[in-house]
Amino acid sequence: VAGGARASVILVVQRSDVEHGVRPSAFHDPAFAAAAVKAAQAGVQFRAVRASVDLQGTYLTHELPVDLSGHASPTVLTDVGRQWEANRESTGWTRSASGSRVANGPFPHHLAA
Repeated sequence: VAGGARASVILVVQRSDVEHGVRPSAFHDPAFAAAAVKAAQAGVQFRAVRASVDLQGTYLTHELPVDLSGHASPTVLTDVGRQWEANRESTGWTRSASGSRVANGPFPHHLAA
């Protein structure tokens, strides 16, 4: 980008409940959130698409707005933290190879604090 080239980051959202857009989460990954903001300030374009995934394939359904502002505001961090804590025990995913459940945190930066 600095040399005049174009660069884009495409975020693929595979959740059907996301309707209004996405933003990097400083709660979940503060280093990525800060890097995304810095990249955008340098001219990298961020876009997001909603993907519907089923046994027949993956279908891109529509574009979502990407919000790179406010990701680290105390209000956003508090709200995301509350939602994470309220849902942590029932979220995560199952590893296909081992069948073990991977929980939704705590994240490394939470453990280091």
